[in-house]
Amino acid sequence: MVMGPTDANRNGPYGQLENAIEADRSCKYCWNRACPKGLDCLADITVGQVRAKVEELI
Repeated sequence: MVMGPTDANRNGPYGQLENAIEADRSCKYCWNRACPKGLDCLADITVGQVRAKVEELI
């Protein structure tokens, strides 16, 4: 599961938190739909990170 400004501990994959990928930002749990800082948390997660996680699982 790819997480932007939400907390995987609350909204992540139940019983599988190790499969959540979160943005590496200090403000990552802000829950805002529009970032007041003008950042894009999902864009901070790379294709390489997602690919590496998928490869771990298959």
